[in-house]
Amino acid sequence: MAPVVHGLEDKYEGVVPFSFLNIDDPGTTEIQNAIGYARQWRPFIVILGPDGEVLTDPQGEPYRWIGVIPGEWVDDALIEVLSRGG
Repeated sequence: MAPVVHGLEDKYEGVVPFSFLNIDDPGTTEIQNAIGYARQWRPFIVILGPDGEVLTDPQGEPYRWIGVIPGEWVDDALIEVLSRGG
């Protein structure tokens, strides 16, 4: 997933900030808990709003993926979020 995510990071440079969380760093426990991460989930991708909240799709489901997924899912989600001003 790293090459896909880094490709999206390049595509959205200057538009969408990307952050990468080191789950092995105990200093990240608070943010892990805030975004609903569980240690067995790798990779774990989530789209957060400006205030750190997990954003949702038009049906109210969180933009959160566990495991290897098609990069298009994340790209489509980013397009949708940006289209509504997020």
